[in-house]
Amino acid sequence: MSAESFASCFATCGWSVLQTWLTDRELPFLFERSLRLAAGTVETRRGLLSVPASVLRQHNVPAAEVLQICRAMSSPESHRSSIARFLPSAGCIHFGFEATHTVRIGKCYLELPSSTASQLVFLGFKWSLDDDRLAVVSRYRALPISDQPGLKTQLLQQIPSTGRVAAAELIDTCVPASLTTQQLGELRLLEVSEEGSPRRSLDLNVYERQLTLRDIAEPATVFATGFEEALATEAAEMTNRRLTDWLTQHADSQLGHISLGTDRQEKPFLTLYHAADVSDTEQR
Repeated sequence: MSAESFASCFATCGWSVLQTWLTDRELPFLFERSLRLAAGTVETRRGLLSVPASVLRQHNVPAAEVLQICRAMSSPESHRSSIARFLPSAGCIHFGFEATHTVRIGKCYLELPSSTASQLVFLGFKWSLDDDRLAVVSRYRALPISDQPGLKTQLLQQIPSTGRVAAAELIDTCVPASLTTQQLGELRLLEVSEEGSPRRSLDLNVYERQLTLRDIAEPATVFATGFEEALATEAAEMTNRRLTDWLTQHADSQLGHISLGTDRQEKPFLTLYHAADVSDTEQR
């Protein structure tokens, strides 16, 4: 994990412009941070800021201003053209930032109107903030949730069999078998695919469960051990320490959703999303 804070990492990549715009326009918004775990890495310089389209209409914000934020975030012209086309029908606009040890990524998600099973829910436009040749589009489609065992099986199929026992404990903590049909109906399962890429994942929204990161800290740490089996002891200990530090620091934060899948290199990953205060982006 870089010592660089989220805010400093993206200050010149549109984050400062986005914050100024929200302040000047006095727009209410939601902010979510996330932790991505893969073999040997724990990355926390990730954030998603969301503004409902209804808020933009109430404040008479024209589409041109939204596109200007995307431009400040170095989005390619091809993405801005598509965003402009779908923006009028969007129910919410999400601006995202993500960093790894090699690349910084900008994002604009358009959340489409209320969906039914197998319907497109999000269009995700993503691009490199450092290389304008790299840009992709992701699609998020709703999947039906029939029962807890079926949901659990779907999620476990996203990762190698060696990690499924530990992952099952994490899933059971988030979605126990005791949930009623009504409670299951409050969750949302999305299938994520990316154009021209083998990246695949499932994203499970569990905000309605009212869990915190403290509630899932133990099974998440156990699950992380599976990513580290091939690492040297020192590297594995460092990864565990970084994960534990984050979960402790944000223990009271509400767990939003979990994502399990394989990345563009077909390596497994786990991402934990949680509600956050935008002011904590200054912290390392």
